[in-house]
Amino acid sequence: MNKGKRFFTGIKWKKAGFSVAEVLVVIAILSILAAVGGVGAVTMYKNMKQTQLDKTAETIFHAAQDRLSELYAYGKEDTIDTDHGGTQVEGYADKKVFYIKSGVSSEANTAIMGDDTVNGEVFANYWVIEYQASTCRVLNVVYADKNDGGLGGFGRGINTGTTLGTLEAAITNHQFSLADRKDKFGWYGETDILPLLSADKQVGNTSVDVDIVNEENLYAHVRVS
Repeated sequence: MNKGKRFFTGIKWKKAGFSVAEVLVVIAILSILAAVGGVGAVTMYKNMKQTQLDKTAETIFHAAQDRLSELYAYGKEDTIDTDHGGTQVEGYADKKVFYIKSGVSSEANTAIMGDDTVNGEVFANYWVIEYQASTCRVLNVVYADKNDGGLGGFGRGINTGTTLGTLEAAITNHQFSLADRKDKFGWYGETDILPLLSADKQVGNTSVDVDIVNEENLYAHVRVS
């Protein structure tokens, strides 16, 4: 007898690991998740960018309105018509509706969008401002970045193919819906401008006369009738 001796037979040791098929399945799943995550990130970026463009258009709108209100107070509304660089908007000739655009040097551009009206980065991009000269009222503003780098490696951005001509067409045709501007440009203003154009003055039918007594100290006589 062989007491104290143990014999191990028939035992096979198997190395731990994954088969090629299992690895391929995991890779496929990870690829799908990465693709879905990438699409989600791009969609989120585009939505955020669209909001930013709309807000920038709003900023330009208010800044330009401040400048136009100043011109109106000084009685200089005749310095922003076609004779001074404003472009007539077709269909509204009798209402004196014009627009100015970025990249143009004119008296109207300087009066409404001087270098200090908005910051330099915004000023250097694409923008078009529609206004009524007789009332010095801003009607619509459209805006787009010249170079939108996009999000990481997922594309150039939301305004691929957008040019200054794109913005001019939007103003001329009054195409400002989200479907019209999505992934192209930002907008702020009024889609229906006719009710605004019926007024002769900035404050409806009220006549406002402003006499600047002391420009440096912002002292003025205002007469409302």
